[in-house]
Amino acid sequence: MGVKRVGGRRGGGSRAGALIVAVSLVAMGLFAVVRNVDLSGPEWGIDRPRDQAMSQEELEEHVAKGKDLTLPPSTPKRIAIDSIGVDAEVGRVGLDRHGNIGAPPLFRSNQTAWFNKSSYPGAEGISVVVGHVDSERRGPAVFYDLRHLDVGDTVSVDRRDGTEASFTVTEIASYPKESFPYEEVFEPGPGSEIRLITCGGAFDYDADSYVENTVVYGVLTGAELRSGALSAGVTAW
Repeated sequence: MGVKRVGGRRGGGSRAGALIVAVSLVAMGLFAVVRNVDLSGPEWGIDRPRDQAMSQEELEEHVAKGKDLTLPPSTPKRIAIDSIGVDAEVGRVGLDRHGNIGAPPLFRSNQTAWFNKSSYPGAEGISVVVGHVDSERRGPAVFYDLRHLDVGDTVSVDRRDGTEASFTVTEIASYPKESFPYEEVFEPGPGSEIRLITCGGAFDYDADSYVENTVVYGVLTGAELRSGALSAGVTAW
């Protein structure tokens, strides 16, 4: 296992009634097994419609929380990681009929997908965004260079409420698929976190699969309003 890490132990709490996913990404697909560990945040903000445009005053109230910063739930539109040249649409995937996490179709290998059983990016809990590492026909895909991120890099997510949530990378890890540490990867912290996941390691031609998963950990460290009209929707696969 390869790990770049900063700070102390993650986690520090659990939330009832939530869902966690154990992820195994194979070859050109993304698959996951649902497990009984926490992933999503609490059901809060019911009096505020999801994706409602946020005012500067409201945003400032949230940012003033400092290290306890969280935002109201809002659907992600795009993800940007300047250090590796990623600027991509964020679609939405759920669980398929086998109970696995879905994935963007291979003909959209340069797009990512938010797992809609995880928290909204920026809201309390763990948000999961998945993407392909490559495609046999199209070559390198959206998360091809994910393994080259460094601690301290920024992951920005544009949300439908007009805000941009900024996450700071705290760890980049590679895990063998056969011993993927589900509880460690998805152990929740007290605020808003993100996990970016793709395939990694060598390609096993006999198994037609990559042998590892690359996982990037991040914590919410900032937010700002974005100019322009809000998107009308989000792509679902």
